[in-house]
Amino acid sequence: MLASIPADAHDVGRNWVLSQLQSIINQLEKVQNGTTAYLKAQELLLSANNKLRQLQIK
Repeated sequence: MLASIPADAHDVGRNWVLSQLQSIINQLEKVQNGTTAYLKAQELLLSANNKLRQLQIK
């Protein structure tokens, strides 16, 4: 586990953001179709996935 910790503090912050985004995506994917929150969850899911892709490219 220690070997996976980045030496650069910038990488640590970036990895934390990636982890948090993935957690948000996982939660949004659990919203059931047909519920009042579903359409907003899909909108947020699209946005979170786009941001995750942007951060993974950098």
